[in-house]
Amino acid sequence: MKGIERLEETVVSGTKSQRSAAAYQLYWIIRDGDGTSPDKRRAMKYLRVAAENGSVDAMYQMGWHYGTGTFVGKNIVKAIDWYRKAADKGDAWAQVDLGQIYLDGERGVNKDYIQAVRLFRKAVRKNDELAFFNLGLCYDFGKGVRQSDRLACKFYSKAALRGHVAAMCNLGAILVDYEGSQRDGILWTRRAALRGDDKAQQNLGEWYANGECGLKKNRRLALKWLKMSAGNGNKKAAKSLARLTALQLRNPV
Repeated sequence: MKGIERLEETVVSGTKSQRSAAAYQLYWIIRDGDGTSPDKRRAMKYLRVAAENGSVDAMYQMGWHYGTGTFVGKNIVKAIDWYRKAADKGDAWAQVDLGQIYLDGERGVNKDYIQAVRLFRKAVRKNDELAFFNLGLCYDFGKGVRQSDRLACKFYSKAALRGHVAAMCNLGAILVDYEGSQRDGILWTRRAALRGDDKAQQNLGEWYANGECGLKKNRRLALKWLKMSAGNGNKKAAKSLARLTALQLRNPV
């Protein structure tokens, strides 16, 4: 408690940077209830003090709270405002989250692919994993940039090598269509599937079912991967699984 009291005193009487640091520390202590009962409203009060006194991390957290509706009413306009303040100061997470809003569009916010790409490029310079993935998506589907499988693979690869599972799946899906790259495509797809990606599991199941992408037909493996994918909620895999199961009943091997 004495530690909290000292931090509160600093918030009142310290320099601007001291107030910012103390308030941000109080936000986490009060939010998590470290030695006290969690108090969401009080935590947000100190987070705002930290953000208004210059803490970039606090600015990002303010954007996150308004963007997700955690502890406060969801407000995308306020989320954008705080994300932009943090992004302008070079925060990669804010750049990615703000770019994501423009990429997907939110209620009351028009999609702006060009703005999204600009933000992702800034975050990529800081080696942000999600920025690499999102920039890969933009090149994959031609959003805000000219469509390019080569550049999509470049950015998906950077994200995949950092452990981004969806990037592994998307990278595999592109590579299997490249002459001489099918083996690598299968390997990346399998890595994503083993990490629980339902789309990668679906892809493997359908490739084994149809003997596609350099794989020989294998009903057992097709059923295995389609069952996994369907079990993870993939509706397309569930339909493929139903068709393959019906075929097996009619023509047992």
